[in-house]
Amino acid sequence: MATRFRNTMTHKQGTDPAQVIRGRVINVNMVNWTVDVISQFDRKYFNDIQVGAAYLHYNSGEGIYAVPDLGAVVMITIPSDSSPPYVQSFVMPMEVANAKGKFNDPDQTVVTDQNGTQTANTSDVDDSDAPDGTRSRGGAVPHPEVDARFDGGRPPAKPGDIVLRGRDGNYVVLHRGGVLEIGATELAKRIFIPIGNKLMDISGQYEHTSTGGSIWWGLQEGPSVNNPPTQLMETYRLYANDKYADLRIARGKVFKPVPEPAGNTATSEMGFDPIIVYEVALAKQGFKTQTGELVNGGTVNEIKLKFFFDIKGNVFLRSEASAYFAFKKAVRVEIGDALDVTCTTLSIRASSGAVLDGGPSTEIKGEVVRIQAGELPIARQGDGIQGGITIPALMTGTIQVAPLGPNPIPFTAQVTIPTGIVGSITSGNPNLLG
Repeated sequence: MATRFRNTMTHKQGTDPAQVIRGRVINVNMVNWTVDVISQFDRKYFNDIQVGAAYLHYNSGEGIYAVPDLGAVVMITIPSDSSPPYVQSFVMPMEVANAKGKFNDPDQTVVTDQNGTQTANTSDVDDSDAPDGTRSRGGAVPHPEVDARFDGGRPPAKPGDIVLRGRDGNYVVLHRGGVLEIGATELAKRIFIPIGNKLMDISGQYEHTSTGGSIWWGLQEGPSVNNPPTQLMETYRLYANDKYADLRIARGKVFKPVPEPAGNTATSEMGFDPIIVYEVALAKQGFKTQTGELVNGGTVNEIKLKFFFDIKGNVFLRSEASAYFAFKKAVRVEIGDALDVTCTTLSIRASSGAVLDGGPSTEIKGEVVRIQAGELPIARQGDGIQGGITIPALMTGTIQVAPLGPNPIPFTAQVTIPTGIVGSITSGNPNLLG
């Protein structure tokens, strides 16, 4: 556009009236931050003009700004001091109701994109039940008096709301009343509520990754099903520079439970359900931090601890190290079925007394069974015995009195004779007292 001629002989500097013209963006220069605009009525071209903003500063790109898209309706200002024109603001095209109840864009313009393709920019909306909007000024130019609206696809807002919205649906809303809403979709957003200082997240899948680990919460990927499983998984590094995580906690319907070592059939023998709802696993550098999957399929890192319970309530705990339990008060364990303990050695100590009640029978097995450290001998049925006994006997004879007389004196005496015995125990007293 030609520069206006003026000098001090004609009029004072800056006394020319500024002009404001309506147009559309037909090209965007993303390097220079300029746009090409064509005016609406007289079809004038404005090439490489800058776009105004609410605030800008030349220091480090400071400001509040946006890169306009093709077809945006703008208001162009031609300053009174002959400085270059610029885009002052953006406005929404007016949509007017026709006889069919549709809203048509009266500012329909052929737009040329960066590839040279020309398209008609329209915004027909079938909205016969729309309420009355701003009415045009009437007359033959530019339109007869009709009902109009300027929503342009914007969702309804409340008076006082401040909205930042993208074409693809992402948005930031400062609601009147203090609520802040930030989102990409209705199922991916965060809401800050001043009442009670509440923060609410809404998501279809949630993932948080930090230097210490990660949290993943969502649906299981795979073929579409009517009721997909859900899982909340957390992984933790012990040290920030570690490549992999050491601890994994999964809740919900655990997608991939940590497998048991080969040959361990305890879970199948005890009737555990394959659906695990809570699992804790410990393995040094054993889990990928973001996905929770076992490193190298779990063949390199051995699981040191595993705890889980299934949907039936079965509980499993396995540890490759020691365990210590300490309680200052009483502990009571009730088991409705059998108790099976397998260990190398067993030691039970009770300082104030112990009671072992086996009901109808109590069986103690062992190659050697000792009571009171072996000081109290105990024999079992069937054990062999060997010992000595004395047998009573009646002895008769005569005594010759000296000097030898012709008639010996007869006598009878009660005596005992010691002898040995070998045998086995066939019965005994079933009560054992210390």
